[in-house]
Amino acid sequence: MAPLLTVFVAAIGYPLLSSFLLSLTNYRITRRDETKFVAFAQYQDVLQDHAYWSALAVTGTFIVLAVILELSIGLMIALALQNQKRF
Repeated sequence: MAPLLTVFVAAIGYPLLSSFLLSLTNYRITRRDETKFVAFAQYQDVLQDHAYWSALAVTGTFIVLAVILELSIGLMIALALQNQKRF
């Protein structure tokens, strides 16, 4: 169990933590020497942006419609196959 946990932390945990810490800075790949710690300012900017909420609404609508459509089609196929007689 310990080797699996070590691999999991190395493969998943480290990149996740590194990405989160990087998101708390104003890091730009072209200007690495100008990186400053900005804490949650970027998150506040995103949450106050109308375009973000609009995109989130479109994504949510797409997800709901896709799940309903896929579930309906899958259920219809399952019911059709259930009533099919074997030869």
